[in-house]
Amino acid sequence: MKRSRLLVDYEFDFTLMALLSPLREYKLAWYINQLLHIRLVKEKDIQLNFTNQPNLCISNYIFATEHSILRLLKNRSVGDEEQGFLLPELKQFDYLIMLQGEGDFFDKEELPAVLKNIPTVEFVKPVEVNDLKSKENLIF
Repeated sequence: MKRSRLLVDYEFDFTLMALLSPLREYKLAWYINQLLHIRLVKEKDIQLNFTNQPNLCISNYIFATEHSILRLLKNRSVGDEEQGFLLPELKQFDYLIMLQGEGDFFDKEELPAVLKNIPTVEFVKPVEVNDLKSKENLIF
């Protein structure tokens, strides 16, 4: 029997930043809300089920407008499951910020400098999504 393979090429049309901070996610969301004058809201945790790896439960905060979405994601899985990472290549970072669309409430170039003003944010790094091996983990 002949088999056909389905090749899917996703378009990653968002900006990604990695943050290093010991803060709990709700506290970091509060600081981001204060600095950007937005309202990040806790959404249901994202469940990622893999066949050959442990399942992940990722904490998820979101702020959406008509034209843009800002998402705060915890890089390390939460809960009782085996601890895994949303992006294993960036396991030295605690959080990820995804920016989709045209931000009318932030400037993508200035955002890393603004996030560094949070007292316990130690490092902010813009990440090139297309260079990541596990970039498909960011499709939900």
